[in-house]
Amino acid sequence: MNSQTPIWVTLLVAGIAVLGQIVTTVALLLNGRWQRDQDRTLRGRELQQDLEIRERDHQHDLTVRRLEDQRRLRDSRAAELRIGLIEMVEAFMGMAEVQQELFLYHESRPEQLNEKIGSTKEHFERARPRLAIDRKGRDIIGMWVKAQTEVNQFRTMVRGQQTLLDAHADSAISHGEQLEEQRTKITKLISDAIDELQRIMDEAAQPI
Repeated sequence: MNSQTPIWVTLLVAGIAVLGQIVTTVALLLNGRWQRDQDRTLRGRELQQDLEIRERDHQHDLTVRRLEDQRRLRDSRAAELRIGLIEMVEAFMGMAEVQQELFLYHESRPEQLNEKIGSTKEHFERARPRLAIDRKGRDIIGMWVKAQTEVNQFRTMVRGQQTLLDAHADSAISHGEQLEEQRTKITKLISDAIDELQRIMDEAAQPI
């Protein structure tokens, strides 16, 4: 009896062994590919997270810089407005002096009158560009224009009153009463304007 293993059995065993090696190799290859895919996915997520963090940091820096720029602009405009408001206080006080000069001396002292008018206008011209940047400042400019119109009218009335007095006209008395009413009107306009200026300056001094 032949005790040798049949060739086909040997070949079958060898084939199974080779197949096992192939399966093992394929499994290792697939596992390596899966691991690389997992590593690639993980790195992608980490990169995405890093990019998102950088973007948030960038946006935060932009926001901080924008707020800082806005603060500097606001502070600059507030400083300009304060200077303009102070100049307008001087301008309205000068306007009151002009009115008083006209009331007491009419136009008999042209040098003093022109000096007061010139000083008042200088304060206003220095204030105007600073006030124009703010709505409240523009309102103050409007108050100035209105008061200045009334002062000009007062000056015209002073001239008319002097003419009536020189002519000993009976209407000088009633015209004088109108002149006094105009003076009172201007005094109130100036007083209201200075009160408003003070109110705005008090608001500007409050911390934001």
